[in-house]
Amino acid sequence: MSNSVSYPPTLRPPVSGAAIASMILGILSIVLFCMGPLFGIPALICGHVALAHLKNYPQISGKGMAIAGTVMGYVSIGVMAFYLLLGTFFVSEAEKMELKRIAKLELVEPEDAEFHVILPKGHDPGKPVSVAVWLHGYGWNPSDLTLFEEAYQARADKIGVAFVGISATAARDEGGFEWAESSKVDRDYIRSVFEANSDKIIPQWPRVVLFGFSQGAKVAGDVASNYPGEFAGAILMSPGGENSYTDVPGFGEDAHEWQTYYCLVGADEDYGNVSLTSSYVTDLEFLDAKVIHKEYEGVEDHTMPPDFDEKLSEWIETILSVEEEAE
Repeated sequence: MSNSVSYPPTLRPPVSGAAIASMILGILSIVLFCMGPLFGIPALICGHVALAHLKNYPQISGKGMAIAGTVMGYVSIGVMAFYLLLGTFFVSEAEKMELKRIAKLELVEPEDAEFHVILPKGHDPGKPVSVAVWLHGYGWNPSDLTLFEEAYQARADKIGVAFVGISATAARDEGGFEWAESSKVDRDYIRSVFEANSDKIIPQWPRVVLFGFSQGAKVAGDVASNYPGEFAGAILMSPGGENSYTDVPGFGEDAHEWQTYYCLVGADEDYGNVSLTSSYVTDLEFLDAKVIHKEYEGVEDHTMPPDFDEKLSEWIETILSVEEEAE
């Protein structure tokens, strides 16, 4: 019978829970880069807590995990901070370029703007009225209201809405006008023109609908979406402009839920117009606004929708009917 010596089992030193948490959070901060700070900051906290604890209790293991988690936390936060600074720089540069572009425009004084008004028959100009504002395309003017005055007068009488045509924000050498394509500049200009012509019409804000074609459509979408408390919605017909992107805000407000937008374009128009129209649909729906999107099959010319004459009154009434619910 042999004598055997038994040895007590070797006990592994306990591992710091904070060190484990730090490493896991650090890995998540790297893997889920877009949420880096969400995990990186807790990784740093847990890592430093673990290292301080391990310093006082050397019998506990996990120093390597704590260091790894802390390093990954610093890296994720540092990289995110770098990208934020870089993004801020580019946004700042873009804003500077935009200001330079607008500064070069020959801005029109509100009292000098072309302003055409068609009131419903019998309406007192001193009383507020719902308004549909025509925003013309690049290089053009608001003369459509006078050229087709009889048709617009019939619409005004039928639906009880005044029609107003305003020349764009800046004058061009050849006699036409262009919009600034800045939601603030264009909105302030539109409001100022109404104020300068308060003896002719008083808009019943926010029962105001913007309807525009091409560059005017882009301005209609940008202005109405950025100032939802002032506009019931907009009709965008083949939007286009100098900027190929929308200026729709990134976050919605309660007032957006009461807005309605028509986004209309020829299915075979230029890719830029079709693409920009789709962008407006996506961005406006994100704000929880009501959006009606229609691409007209077989239409390739950059022109007004084929059912414009027939449907304009209906579109305006639909937009204002939602605003009536808000009241």
